[in-house]
Amino acid sequence: LHPVQGHEATVHLHGGCVTSYKAPHETLAIRKDAVFDGSKPIAGGLQICWPQFGPGSIQQHGFARNLPW
Repeated sequence: LHPVQGHEATVHLHGGCVTSYKAPHETLAIRKDAVFDGSKPIAGGLQICWPQFGPGSIQQHGFARNLPW
């Protein structure tokens, strides 16, 4: 929480995913069926999609969103 501006963010270590950003109102969306237990990537928010976005020779959206940060 920024004391002057009133900005607040929530970042999960699983995948380095930002799931909330309030400045002063919420600006991100998370799927209602999102799982936060680390068993799969969090559905929604701001995710790290690396080294690829979309389908390809490795898993969908790369492997970085499945790692602890």
